[in-house]
Amino acid sequence: MDDDLSGSPVACPAEQVELRVPAEMGSLWFLRALADVVARRRGYVREALHDLRVAVNEAATWLIVHAAPGSELSCRYRLGVADVTVRVSVPTRAKAPPTSDALAWQLMAALTDSVSYCPGDTDDTGRETTTITLAVSASTAARR
Repeated sequence: MDDDLSGSPVACPAEQVELRVPAEMGSLWFLRALADVVARRRGYVREALHDLRVAVNEAATWLIVHAAPGSELSCRYRLGVADVTVRVSVPTRAKAPPTSDALAWQLMAALTDSVSYCPGDTDDTGRETTTITLAVSASTAARR
C-alpha cells in the first residue's frame, strides 16, 4: 500500500461532465438540472445554486437564439478544487457577439466571477462554433 501520509498536498484532477442537447429552448430544463446537480455536489448554498442555474440558463438561451438550425448545444462543466467553470458552445449561423449592455450579459456577469465570449473555428459548412464561459469560485459560492 503506497498511501502518502506526509501531509503534502496532492494534486487532484478536475472532474468534468458534459451534456449535449438539441439547440432548442425545450432543452433548457436539462441544462438547469445539470447545473443543480453540479452546484449541490460542490456544496453550494441555496443562493449560489440558484445563481449558477440562472447564469447557465442565460448563456444557453443566448446561444440557442443564435444557433444554426439543427445544431447541438454542448454544456461542459469542469469542477476544480476551488472553482467551477462552465463552457456552453453551439454552432451559430452568424457572427453576433453578445453586447455587455444586454440584460443577459449583465445577469451572467453579476451571478458569476467571470463571463467570457469566444467565437470559435468555422467548420466546412461555414458555421462558427461560439462559446460562452462562466466561472464561479468556491469562495464566491460560499458567500452568496
